[in-house]
Amino acid sequence: PYRFNSKRFDGATGTYDMGFREYNPGLNRYLSRDYYNGALQDLALGTDPWNTNRYAFAGGNPISGIELDGHIAIDEYGEQYATDTPDHDRAVIASVDPAHEWMRSNGFEGEVTIDTGSRRNPENRVEGAGPNGGAGYPDLLITGKGKDEGTFLVYEVKPNNAYGHADGPKDLQRYIKGLQLAHPGAVVKAGPDLRRNPFPATKGKLGTVWSNKRWPTDARTFPGMRWYGTNDPPKTPSRPTQGKQNESDDEEQDRRWLTPPQPDPNLGAEVGALIGATVVGGVVCLVTIGLGCAMQ
Repeated sequence: PYRFNSKRFDGATGTYDMGFREYNPGLNRYLSRDYYNGALQDLALGTDPWNTNRYAFAGGNPISGIELDGHIAIDEYGEQYATDTPDHDRAVIASVDPAHEWMRSNGFEGEVTIDTGSRRNPENRVEGAGPNGGAGYPDLLITGKGKDEGTFLVYEVKPNNAYGHADGPKDLQRYIKGLQLAHPGAVVKAGPDLRRNPFPATKGKLGTVWSNKRWPTDARTFPGMRWYGTNDPPKTPSRPTQGKQNESDDEEQDRRWLTPPQPDPNLGAEVGALIGATVVGGVVCLVTIGLGCAMQ
């Protein structure tokens, strides 16, 4: 029988014949590595956090990509799916789950659409909202459905730097005005705050995307803005410090990474310094640094 992706399903093994490889839907993995010409030289297959091994289906992202032959993932337009997703698009994608969480917790009915990559999402197209009067595309849009029909919540995602600070709020306002003109009588406004969310950034870095204020002490607020930044992953502390009572997870992590390890007072003592005594076979043994036990 032919099922998923019009591929032949083997009921005995529970796998699909994808052409070049067998695919196990239960494991969401291929049963053999990808050996297409150039795969062994494709470093993204092993280093990109969205595609960490050669057994992955659709480049490690089955939401955005598909596979027809078990070789190379393609996107919805039939082109090779790119694994080198830029940090901006990763931050946009990392904002989708927080958006859905906000909808569920507030009983909002609707859908979330995003615009990423060089291909523009027609569902996010806003006529006249571009910087030069053409079409504009908000990064993330929550469109109300059912009881919330006629409501548009708009978000713009920008890096937390001078460029993002200058362009982000202006872009957001253009999208809001464009949607208001396109939908007279609709409720169009900057989206509410969404929770902070980490994401795997490029070059092995860690990224974070958050809402509104650019930093905790910022005097200004920016509803509808999602800022993102990237940092090197924290190094494992060489000597973890002991936890404190009533300490949150974030506070503990800050203390662990920021508090220098306390030196062992004995390590700075001179070799031969007396640090204790014991009895071995009825004989007193003086224990000293570096020299062990000396019978007395």
